[in-house]
Amino acid sequence: MRIFFSTGGSGGHIMPAVSVIESAIKKQHDCFLILDKRGKKILDLANSESIQHTKIKVLNTKSFSGTALQKIFALFTMCIAIIQSIVFLLIHRPNVVIGFGCYASLPSLIAATLLGVPIILHEQNTFMGRVNKLMSRFSTQIGISFPETKGIPKHSEHKVFHSGLSIRHSITDKVKNEPNQSIEPQSYNKSTMSIFVLGGSQGSSILSKIAPLAIISAANTMNLKITVYHQARSEHIEDVQNIYEKSGIKCHIQSFFSNIDEIYKQSNLVISRAGATSIAEIIHYNIRSILVPLKNSKDNHQYHNALYLATHYKSILIEEKDFTQHQLEKNIYKILEDPRHQNASVDSIIDTEDSLLNAAIKYSM
Repeated sequence: MRIFFSTGGSGGHIMPAVSVIESAIKKQHDCFLILDKRGKKILDLANSESIQHTKIKVLNTKSFSGTALQKIFALFTMCIAIIQSIVFLLIHRPNVVIGFGCYASLPSLIAATLLGVPIILHEQNTFMGRVNKLMSRFSTQIGISFPETKGIPKHSEHKVFHSGLSIRHSITDKVKNEPNQSIEPQSYNKSTMSIFVLGGSQGSSILSKIAPLAIISAANTMNLKITVYHQARSEHIEDVQNIYEKSGIKCHIQSFFSNIDEIYKQSNLVISRAGATSIAEIIHYNIRSILVPLKNSKDNHQYHNALYLATHYKSILIEEKDFTQHQLEKNIYKILEDPRHQNASVDSIIDTEDSLLNAAIKYSM
């Protein structure tokens, strides 16, 4: 079977697609991936072996934001991308197209609709994004990560099923092999701890600016020995590392961690943006978290993701407008005073059964 995957933009859209591709390759399906230039950079960092067996088409798409002239240019590039997608689909004749949201997936989803190819959509976040809303009317089914996903158009509610979120196979393979094995959070004591600062696939400037200062101050005030794993933009790595090292904090700073499974296992606290993949991993590893949603995320979806964890877990939500060194430091103290872990009774949102892939196979036959 030939399966097309349409994604792009950020790691929150890219990594779930990569995970489903890995499952599809294992089941000997032919996989094709259409994404934008920004997504291709993230894909290269992920370094997935399965991608080597996947035919890739990179489109030049632009977000519909900015000035009127920029929006006109974005529309022009979108039209070109739709034509390129139609040609790509006509050449390779897919049985089904799976779309993972974001503006970069729109050209290939429109092309599939025009050519009569079945579409399966996947929504990673707790609030349905604009592209998925737009294309929901033309889709066959819609997989959602969170059982309480909002913003689904009424005309497409009957198509919705809870697929969960496909994430890195280094995590899900362990769950499949040991289905009854619960995650044991990293033990905590009053003198040592590990903190994972996770800025999302783009890295976060505000986390790189504020988190080191708050962590250093907390370590000094409470006489803590802290190890920090910090994901930062490549241009910030040297500066962030110098801040930690000058204060005697052991740190590991990278723009992308390939061994993220091991880092989660070692961490007592995650300070993170609130992308869907990060949320799913925090839930799975049952780690206390402080979440700082991206203030200009589309439809404020990161805020809704963070609110889900704040409601169902012991996560602490700090909006970006309130995110200061003092506020972060205060909440680090709060977690140190109450180091009990999150509410593990809430079901994981991770797709361990290849639900999305199975739905695509079913509705393309």
